[in-house]
Amino acid sequence: MAAALISSGAHAATTCDAFTSFNGTQAAGNFSWLSSAPNGVTPLSSESCVINNTICLGLPGAPNGLPGVFKSTGTASTTHTYMPLDRLLIHPGISSSLLGAFVAPTAGEYSYSIQLDGLTAGTSANTFALVVRNGQSTTLGTGFLLGLGSTAVFNGTQTLAAGESILIGLGNAGNYSSDSTGLRFTVTQLGGNGVPEPAAWAMMIAGFGLVGGAMRRRTTTTVTYA
Repeated sequence: MAAALISSGAHAATTCDAFTSFNGTQAAGNFSWLSSAPNGVTPLSSESCVINNTICLGLPGAPNGLPGVFKSTGTASTTHTYMPLDRLLIHPGISSSLLGAFVAPTAGEYSYSIQLDGLTAGTSANTFALVVRNGQSTTLGTGFLLGLGSTAVFNGTQTLAAGESILIGLGNAGNYSSDSTGLRFTVTQLGGNGVPEPAAWAMMIAGFGLVGGAMRRRTTTTVTYA
């Protein structure tokens, strides 16, 4: 897993964009994608996309490969009405959350901008942003999506060591079948130098495990629609 998450170094004032860099592989553009479930945190992998005209990562063996993250190839999908062309589409699983992690390639100060958008009338999902630093996860903010057009926004600046992370999370909150969500996720390195350290990657992976435990303890809300 550690090898899959290692990415190349960055330069000062470099902006990483999850949508632009996503190519159906882990660590593209310094972003990694994982599933958080009662049995732990699992990296997503390349799957046969259930949404046509997309590239994707999903959870092997899970219904429809979800949780998953999808990117349009530029042609509107005929198998998903709400497949966006200008952002990633993300979706939790029946009993697992989706985690998207920006992994800092070098030490420095990073500015992040995250926006999640409810893309279906039945969207009912809890959202959260975390920083994983020195093997410990800290909540940066939480939110809730309820219906088409609902949004959750997280912005801020964090000082990170190489291998530390800023994460977004999308949790199933009672309406799994309609929890399609758009994601814009960019991170700009404002300054810093250095190379990734093996110990930092180990701490980051340990932090993902803590995130999985936190999600299992998270209270969710079930919403019933008439």
